[in-house]
Formats: sequence, structure tokens, C-alpha cells
Amino acid sequence: PFDVAAVAFAFDSAISMPEEEQTRRCARDLPYLMSRHSGHWTRQILNDTLTASRHTTAESISSGRDQSIAAHKQMQLPAIRKPLLRASLLPRCENADEQRITQESSSSARQVFLLDYGGTLVQRGEHLGKYLKGSFKSEQHHSDCDVVSILEKLSMIDNWIVFVISGMSMDALTGTLGHFPKLGLAASNGLCHSSPCSQNFLKRHPPLKRCWHVSDYEVNWGIVKQAAMPILKQFTARTNGSSILSREPGVGWSYYRTDPEWGRVQARELKCELDARLAPYDVDVRHTDGTIELTPRKFDKGHVTRDILKFCGFGLPGFIFSAGDDALDEDMYSAIYSYLVECRASNLQQVCTLAVGKEPSRAIWRCKDASVVNSILSAISTRRAFRRK
Repeated sequence: PFDVAAVAFAFDSAISMPEEEQTRRCARDLPYLMSRHSGHWTRQILNDTLTASRHTTAESISSGRDQSIAAHKQMQLPAIRKPLLRASLLPRCENADEQRITQESSSSARQVFLLDYGGTLVQRGEHLGKYLKGSFKSEQHHSDCDVVSILEKLSMIDNWIVFVISGMSMDALTGTLGHFPKLGLAASNGLCHSSPCSQNFLKRHPPLKRCWHVSDYEVNWGIVKQAAMPILKQFTARTNGSSILSREPGVGWSYYRTDPEWGRVQARELKCELDARLAPYDVDVRHTDGTIELTPRKFDKGHVTRDILKFCGFGLPGFIFSAGDDALDEDMYSAIYSYLVECRASNLQQVCTLAVGKEPSRAIWRCKDASVVNSILSAISTRRAFRRK
């Protein structure tokens, strides 16, 4: 009911449906409807509410202990990865200075861009539940066409490597950005990646298909999916608007288009059940903004970030730009800082890490939304083109 467009479409389909199909559907659905009256539905909703209430109560009882543990973990978070730059060398996360970032970029011939997609280059999809609760943002954002144009300009500059590292599936990311051969792509948060294509690729008619490298991190995904799918289907059936995400090689669950409060309650309960069921397997259940993801325990976005930086083909880049909007993107920043330490980089003038949103971050800069990221990238590409002229 919170998805007005879908309800309106359903009503329109029902009204315009041929009489023969109406009769057939009525014969099929009426026995089920008669056996599940409103009282049954009410009891199911009350049972789900009671379950959520118990879960919330259990959380509040242990909140003091959990908060202290969470605070300790957050303090120790940078030490989990390879050695990072000392905290005293990292500036505080400040509001992005477009002019300064553009100026730092302009002095470097060899540059690498590592960019998250949803929430960073394009605004995450808003749904009506958020709109009704007053959190809909009315600002005008760059359209998808503008974003694609910016990425194409950046990727076509000599000695510049541009990678989009997204949580989208391999097929979805290929369909969105795969037609730009000079653009590197990493799908499923880096579980599979496709390097920028060579000049030989560009000259072929018709052009060749992209080559993808898939890393399974020694996880038997067939067994993992067999264990997880019954639970995912159960939660999808009782959470209107949710869906199972097809991943290569993993699997996920999205509640982006559900009622926000109910979706979060269901997601927390789903994570608990998956954690218990998948404990014997070498996978993590990650709860990010709007999704539950199953990923290899050894995996994070930092792996593909390190691979890109180490094998970019020209040694230490003169400028590294990385932008993201959630906790998974923090691993990109950590990998970059570790890479600079390994390469004995002398200062931070050659790196710009940018966090979108207000969450605590290891990034050097922060900005409010995707429009700022696109504005900075557009300014960098425009200034470069002007210098070449």
C-alpha cells in the first residue's frame, strides 16, 4: 500500500483485464482467499510484531555492553587492515573543497579513480515510504546521462585509469556501463572485475565482449545458496517490496522498496537467522544500507582496490581519487593508505578520498550527496581538457 504506483498499476490491470482471464483468475484464487480470512492475516501481523518487539527488547537489554564493544571496535578498526598512514598524518574529514581537489589533480599526468556507483555517482533510489516520512530530498541531481558522460571523458584521457566498484551484479553493471571499453568495472563489490580494454579491443568491428574475472575466495557457493535460499524466500514472502538479489558468485536480499521501519526490522532478524545458519561456512552476512549481502569472510573492497593500484601498469600514480558512501567503501580508503605506505609516498597531496553523507569515515573529505562528487569529477575532466588545448 505504500507503493502507490504499483497499486495503481494493479488496479488498472484488473479493470482492463479480459473477462475470460478474470474468470480464470477468480477460480484459481478464490479458494485460497476463502481459506485465509482477515482474522488469519491479523494474527500473522500480530505475531510478526510480537517477534520484532521481543527482538528489540533483547537488543535494548544488552545495549550498554554492545555500545561499549562497538565503540572499542570502531577505535580499533584501522588496525585490522595492513599498516595505515599514522592518524596524525591524516587530516580531519572536512567538507570537500572542489577548487583545491581539482588543483591537486591538475599537476599529475598519471591518475587513478576508484568510484562507488549507487549513492556516490547516482543518488540511491528513493521510494514512497521515505517520501511520506519527510526524508525525500528535493534537490536536483545530475542525471544518469551526465554521470555516464563524465565517466566517459575521464576514462578516455591517456594514463588515467577509471574503475567503478559497485555492489551491482555483473550483468547489471555491464548493461549500465559496459559499453565504455576504456572504463574498468568491478561488480558485486569487487568479487568480479573487468579491466579497461586495449586499443585492439576498440578497433575490432564488431567490438569484442568484456572479459570478467570472478573470484570465489574458495567458497562453495552452491552449498551456501542451498542453505540460505529457504530463509531468504521466507523473509521475501512476508516483507512486501523485498527481493532476492542475484549475485555472481554470491547472493543478497534487498528491502529498498519496503516500508522503511518494517524493512529494517526484518533485515535485522534475517541477519540473525543467516548468521546462525551459515556459521559453518566461510562467509559473512553484511547488513548495509537497504541490503543484506553474503560475501566471503576473507573479502572486502580493499582487495580489488589493491589489485588495481598494484597492476595499473605505471607504478605509483600521481593522483588517486576514491569516493564512496557506506561502510563497505571504508575498505577502499584503507587499501589506498596502505598502498601509499608500501610505496613510501611522502605526502597526502596525491590522494583524495571522499565520503558521501554524514557517517563517520576514514576519508579525507566528505560531501552531502552525489551531485558534489559529479561536480568535482566534471571539473577535473574539464580542467584536463583545457590544459591539453
